[in-house]
Amino acid sequence: MQTSEVSYSDYSAWNPKEYLEEYYANVMSDEAFCLGFLVESLRRIQGVSVALDFGSGPIVSHLLPLVAKAQEIHTSEYIESNRLEIQKWLSADADAYNWRAFTLEILRLEGLSSPTELDAQTREKELQQRVTQVLPGDVREANPLGIDKQGYYPLVTAHYCAEGISQNKEEWQTYMGNIMSMVQPGGMLITSACGSGTFYRVGDSYFPSTKLEPQDVLNCFWENGFIDLDLRIRQLPEYSEQGFFYTIFASGVKSK
Repeated sequence: MQTSEVSYSDYSAWNPKEYLEEYYANVMSDEAFCLGFLVESLRRIQGVSVALDFGSGPIVSHLLPLVAKAQEIHTSEYIESNRLEIQKWLSADADAYNWRAFTLEILRLEGLSSPTELDAQTREKELQQRVTQVLPGDVREANPLGIDKQGYYPLVTAHYCAEGISQNKEEWQTYMGNIMSMVQPGGMLITSACGSGTFYRVGDSYFPSTKLEPQDVLNCFWENGFIDLDLRIRQLPEYSEQGFFYTIFASGVKSK
């Protein structure tokens, strides 16, 4: 599809159930790469008192690996319906989305060769206990969670966030800087981004996405004072109809 044919939707058209069914019906290749990078990156750090997953969407799978490192977990999301999806899962609502296949995959990635249903239930209950805040947050604000969270978190994760709300690289750089401002000196940021596309599709709706290159992500980390960088690209030609062709994964430590 040519980008000139795309008419962007705004987020009033957002349907979290439709998004989950399209991208998280099972552990598809993009999510397998994301979870693998997240688990591997977490091995590089010691335990932390608190971690933040910013721009969570309705996604629980990106929170589950944090249990291995964080005593307390905060999640933040702009769209209320996405926050409600997470809260339903945290409260074990009967209508909550089923993340069990993702929990089992994460346990395998962490080294448990044949995780059982009990293993998965234990991890999920641990997460439900450790998530203490589900916060509204706006990446467009200089302090997305308020001034008191500037330089607050020793661990921040942000998956498919800044590029999915920006329409050009200048906006994306600003929004990434806003996320990075919440990482404390010596803390780590782990991030995932869609690359190469100018939109991403959910059902019949198209949402804007900044067309990122790997060098853009590297430059952003450097310019915001991050070191010990790890950047990886995974080709995903099967997602071309959704609007992107590869994903970019990056992590780094904020220099003191």
